[in-house]
Amino acid sequence: MKKVQLLAAAAVLFASSAYAQSGTRETFRPINACIGCEPAAPLIRAAEQNNLNSLPSPALIDNCSVVVQGQAPGAPSKDLGSFNRAVVDQIGSGNRAALYQREGNDNYGLQAQSGKNNQANAVVWGSRNTTLQFQTGENNKAGINVDQVTGSFDPGSSQNGNDNWAQQRQQGNDNNADIKTYGNSNTASQDQNGTNNSGSITQRVNFSKATQLQVGNNNTAVTMQGGTANVISTLNDQRSCIEQGGNNNQALVMQRR
Repeated sequence: MKKVQLLAAAAVLFASSAYAQSGTRETFRPINACIGCEPAAPLIRAAEQNNLNSLPSPALIDNCSVVVQGQAPGAPSKDLGSFNRAVVDQIGSGNRAALYQREGNDNYGLQAQSGKNNQANAVVWGSRNTTLQFQTGENNKAGINVDQVTGSFDPGSSQNGNDNWAQQRQQGNDNNADIKTYGNSNTASQDQNGTNNSGSITQRVNFSKATQLQVGNNNTAVTMQGGTANVISTLNDQRSCIEQGGNNNQALVMQRR
């Protein structure tokens, strides 16, 4: 968590024929990191599977959305963000969505929830980042964090991550998906279809791709790319793909070069 006072603001965005709209909404794009890769045995180690970005259990309220773009009014210009886009679309009940676009410019964030008690959280520090979260079903949780390093705070510095693409799609119930991207020009994609699947991607690299596809129930997938925490990455061009079809599968990939 960056040590800076954050502005809390709430905005509920909804689509209605009574409001004029323009442009084309971004869609979930097919990304396959398997193409062009020779299969290699992953390094299997014990890994913590908990999703650290889960939101609190929903209160007895209807849908709730929070969108925060930039810093507090009156902050120095280098702390402010411009030309950011945020879209939240909620259908159902008890859904929660939080989207924070900090400091940078030209970011795009979309959170679409259809069902009950789904939770999506995205925090972006940097510019030209895209975060997509699609949830259909019940009790799904999705978290995205885009940054360069964590902990310290130096406004407008190279500590922010740029040009990253992080997307999550959950169809079913009780799925958990977490993406943490630290670096520049990375792609992370998680697609879950089933029940009680857990997926986690952590990237501390640049110009790299990680994809995870889970079709079934009770599957666990973990991908870790890159180096040491809180150190700006110098690792480039990592690629990882996990695909699980069935039940109760577990896969761990670690790429540290």
